[in-house]
Amino acid sequence: MSSHHYPVLQLHIIEEEGFIAERETTSSLYEQEFKDNKFIILWVHQGHGEIFIDGAPFTFENNQIYFLYPYQSFRLKMNEEIEATVLRFHAGFFCIHKNHQDVPCNGLLFNVVFGKPVVRLTTAETTQLDFTLRGILDELKEESTGQFTVIVSYLKSFLLLAMCAKEKENAEVAAQGIEPASQSVLQKLTEAVDAHFRRLHFPADYAELLNLPLKTLAKVSKQYFGKTLTQLITEKIIIEAKTTLYLCDKSVKEVAHSLGYKDDLYFNRFFRKMTGIAPGDYKKKVGPHLMKTLAEGLTMSR
Repeated sequence: MSSHHYPVLQLHIIEEEGFIAERETTSSLYEQEFKDNKFIILWVHQGHGEIFIDGAPFTFENNQIYFLYPYQSFRLKMNEEIEATVLRFHAGFFCIHKNHQDVPCNGLLFNVVFGKPVVRLTTAETTQLDFTLRGILDELKEESTGQFTVIVSYLKSFLLLAMCAKEKENAEVAAQGIEPASQSVLQKLTEAVDAHFRRLHFPADYAELLNLPLKTLAKVSKQYFGKTLTQLITEKIIIEAKTTLYLCDKSVKEVAHSLGYKDDLYFNRFFRKMTGIAPGDYKKKVGPHLMKTLAEGLTMSR
């Protein structure tokens, strides 16, 4: 285990009494599927195992950070005891979309369709992010009128540092190169899904569109994105649905139609199956009009 000590801490919202209560928790909390209405940052400091994000399996190891959007499910399958920090914050506390100009992390850290939602840290990057994390933890121990502003500032710094690490990692992967045949298929697939996900919802649709064998597309998707082709398409649709429900004043029926679903009841069932919550309830629970104070908007745990 690392020589660093991360306090076992979870801050819970007691809405009726308007204050934050503390209780101890363990990583076993995440051995069962977990999802809620907050953004989640999971930093594995020490340990190995698997993390399942919306059903897609990824192997985790020391010094990796995962970023999840509200109602994106995950669970851990641990090979050993792990040391990890989990940051959970509501959009009312910090909205990644409304702060996109300052911290353009959507698509790079959160909502990564064409890639893996993980940042692998170097020793230097770990030191920088650890310093920022400790700033948040220290600030939570204090009570001051500027606490909200200070913690948001630390959170922005944390996300910016993680973005730099991810961009560096992506550049290194690109420099390693992909065999030309796979690169061509990969580019065609990503461009096709980006352009047509609103009307083409099934893998066979893309095989026909691109005039490529379905097995070839499935192999490329799994090899380079760590997801089945169905998972890739579904994730693109669900991300767009969540973002629209969250940011736009549109009815569920309007959102369904904008994504190519003429039957809004079918869309309701599809969205609930993928997220565990009905689209109308998602809009109510994730919207940034909720939890606008620190006590109502931030949860941290280890």
